[in-house]
Amino acid sequence: MPNQPTQIRPSNPSSPTPSASTSTSSTSPTDPPFSSTSLLTPHQKHILSHYLVRHRSETEAMNTLVALEISVRRERDEPGVRYLERFVARVRMRLVGYREERRRAEARIAAEVERLRGVVGEGRGVARMQVEEVRRVMGKERGRGVECLR
Repeated sequence: MPNQPTQIRPSNPSSPTPSASTSTSSTSPTDPPFSSTSLLTPHQKHILSHYLVRHRSETEAMNTLVALEISVRRERDEPGVRYLERFVARVRMRLVGYREERRRAEARIAAEVERLRGVVGEGRGVARMQVEEVRRVMGKERGRGVECLR
């Protein structure tokens, strides 16, 4: 049977495939840090989640930019440096957009906190607890700072 395609078999059939071992993150970047007993409303959770996604996107773009700039410096005399420089420019533009979106999300959160501080009457205690939870989530994210490998 010379016309049959040759099948390549791994030496160890129980070994994981390359795609199965490429997962590096145990949690999704969009997993919100809210407890199941959260006092936040769905709208508050949404604006906080929006902020967290933008913050993580900004951090990822910053890390990519650092890695690309190092590659550009390392390969400054190579023919592929033009491609890298164009890619750096694109990542910088994307980073500007992420920063602007994060600032808008921070402004929405600040407006919500101010609205909660203005609550009077029976709902004041719940509003205070909501402000505390917003501060906890925001502080947790800000406390981590920028996660940069370099």
